[in-house]
Amino acid sequence: MCKVSIIVPVYNVEKYLRECMDSLVMQTIDDFEVICINDGSEDNSYRILTEYGEKYKNIKIIVHEENKGLSAARNTGIRNAAGEYLLFVDADDYILPETCETLYEQARKTESEVLFYNLSFLNDYESGCIREASINKTYDGVFTGIELFGKYQTDKCLKVESVRQFIKNSFLKDNQIFFHEGIIHEDMLFYFMICAKAKRVADLNQSLYVYRQRPDSISWAQQGKSAECWMICMKYIYAYWLLECEFSVQEDMYIKKYLETMYRTYLYQKVYSEKKHNSNGRKEYVGNIEFDGIDYRKVNFDNEDVIKLKNARNIILYGAGMVAADVANELSQQRVSICGVVVSGDTHPKFFNGIRVQQLFELNVGDDALFVIATDEKHHNSIINNLVHKGYRDYICPKIVLE
Repeated sequence: MCKVSIIVPVYNVEKYLRECMDSLVMQTIDDFEVICINDGSEDNSYRILTEYGEKYKNIKIIVHEENKGLSAARNTGIRNAAGEYLLFVDADDYILPETCETLYEQARKTESEVLFYNLSFLNDYESGCIREASINKTYDGVFTGIELFGKYQTDKCLKVESVRQFIKNSFLKDNQIFFHEGIIHEDMLFYFMICAKAKRVADLNQSLYVYRQRPDSISWAQQGKSAECWMICMKYIYAYWLLECEFSVQEDMYIKKYLETMYRTYLYQKVYSEKKHNSNGRKEYVGNIEFDGIDYRKVNFDNEDVIKLKNARNIILYGAGMVAADVANELSQQRVSICGVVVSGDTHPKFFNGIRVQQLFELNVGDDALFVIATDEKHHNSIINNLVHKGYRDYICPKIVLE
């Protein structure tokens, strides 16, 4: 047995794979293995893996002849891991040289079955632009998994991603915890299961992983499956919760809140997949759990706006939040393409529908640009003033109606 097994699913990531592998072989810990699962790659990823496998004895390469998906690749890694602890790394990301050593020492010190930690984000379109996840809260001590789950839930800083979790190998295998195969959002279910089962968990408020944000990732490519996969995760969590009698009233509340968050996201995704709206004000159910319905935004463009949109050559979406998501969806239904996305501040995501989000002062377009203002109405006046100040005078404000 070695100290750490690093599990790396690999699928068509030749552009990023060397950077990832270099970060793994440079780990400062003295006894570890790297398990790479080539999941039916069709590019040069396997050739790159074999180069590293020939050079480093602690690299093991397992081949899936056909693409089975991220969950299946991780499960193959778990079943073949010999390490005391497991670390999941996505092949388009990388870790710091001291990551394994730091996590291993902290996990042994706290005798943790699961050690949660932080990550940083790398903007794929802005070389060297790295920002840390905004988690200022510290969680000192050792908890049961469901206790820390509740604290994360209260503070709205869930560490759901499996790449934020350093997990004891025997804990996963003894409890038969694996990733649900064939779905996206599998981390939501896996996270709940390790929290529900773990007796000793801890948190390390330190960023040791660099997560690459890119529009051609798996989650972007499978958005059509989103609503269905949310429901699958919820059903499994609900079934486990229904059969498990050891949770307290307070812990039951945390689990219900987690399900409610997932369910609201499911409903929102379902609007896009089914192209219809549900009315607010009624109750929704998963099993016998009752949730409040949610507001859906219906986006309306008047006839003059539609003519402008059809004739415009350069359409810029002003906004990158939930309102903008609804407006973008309506534009897509009308076969109108967005050329750019702009915001006023720097607190929004770096990408929106695969388009890099810019601040207004960064924008470099002609005065023929048509801006579609996609924010809450209370911001419209200040946005219009900003546009006029920059010399842009062609804009439209779609009407947003809550249903």
